[in-house]
Amino acid sequence: MFFFVEEMESLVTQQRDVRMLSQKIVDRSCAGLLHAGDYEIDALNMAPPKARRICGSLAAGLDRLHARNGTTFRVTRNWIDELRATMSQAFIASVEESTHPATEGFEDLAWIFTCDSRNRRLIRQGFDEAALLWKAAKATSGNILEIGRNLAGSTVLLAAAAALDREIYSIDNRSHEDRACKDYLGRVANKSRVHLLVADSRVPIPNLRFGFLFIDGDHTFEGVLADVVAHWNALQSSGQYPALVAFHDALPNDNFKWRDADRRLKRLWIRLKNKFRKRQKLEVAPDYEPGVLKVCDELIRQGLATKWQSAGSMLVVKKLGDLPRNFSEVAREVQAT
Repeated sequence: MFFFVEEMESLVTQQRDVRMLSQKIVDRSCAGLLHAGDYEIDALNMAPPKARRICGSLAAGLDRLHARNGTTFRVTRNWIDELRATMSQAFIASVEESTHPATEGFEDLAWIFTCDSRNRRLIRQGFDEAALLWKAAKATSGNILEIGRNLAGSTVLLAAAAALDREIYSIDNRSHEDRACKDYLGRVANKSRVHLLVADSRVPIPNLRFGFLFIDGDHTFEGVLADVVAHWNALQSSGQYPALVAFHDALPNDNFKWRDADRRLKRLWIRLKNKFRKRQKLEVAPDYEPGVLKVCDELIRQGLATKWQSAGSMLVVKKLGDLPRNFSEVAREVQAT
């Protein structure tokens, strides 16, 4: 389970909001994956028995917090940090425990480094996220499709991870590659197999099949949904190699925690200004995109994918089946509830 705890910092300072949050958790006790967006708590599916246990504990904790009239922001923040660690482990532990290889490579050792937004540079990913992307590319075979390349740092990583007989197709709506990345991709070993396409990612590429798909383009719910619908069915496994899809910015994470740690005055100022705003502004910047997470959850809910591994905001799923024709309609209906 995950909680978008940064937005909770605003909720826990208002008694009625805490009471509302606690009641909503109890009411939706069959949900196991919760996140908040624009001060609305949205529920996504997980196994009901586990969800009921976690949600009950969470609601009880919020009730205790509400009853503690003298609660300070520091105490609240510490409680939220503890909640984040507990809920995160509850969500990904069973996934990661089952996927540890007998022998580990450098990409499996990202945990010994500091991994946050300070070391992103050209790839715009945390070190742990990039390591997982490398690992997922290595675990698959066949062509690779990348949606959204920006400076092309991730394109360079995919080209380096993929065997020389694999083709990499990268789609973006503009050509904005960093010079160093473009030079790397223009080398003899890469030039004929890396295709930098300027196109609409919502349009399928005809007559091509892929073993690995990396989605990091339009992060809205409709944008991610359109990309998935356009390319999901072109994914195929090959023998022992699974068909994998990596979604960036899909999960709550600590990539920006360092940046917000010493911004107490800024948060206070935003809180004061929110009293006069019609639409509230978040005191802490979001560290993931709820639209991406909702599409991932719908794929898993319908039995079309299963979780493979995760790191930071990166979630990699394994394809289990093709999309039905009404996938978009069903996903929108679920998203609207």
